[in-house]
Amino acid sequence: MYVQTKLQFQAVLDQIFPEYRGVFGDIYSFVSLLTLKEFPASEDILAVSEDTLAKNDR
Repeated sequence: MYVQTKLQFQAVLDQIFPEYRGVFGDIYSFVSLLTLKEFPASEDILAVSEDTLAKNDR
């Protein structure tokens, strides 16, 4: 069940953020998951500046 959930998560992530794996080597890392929590859609990330992303400490 755990492996199946991870595979489903990866499939959805590939549809929403096609290039996400290229940015985060470990898509299950703390920073990666916090980024997804803060920016749940690719449009959300595109709407903010690079400085905002780099300083994001919410």
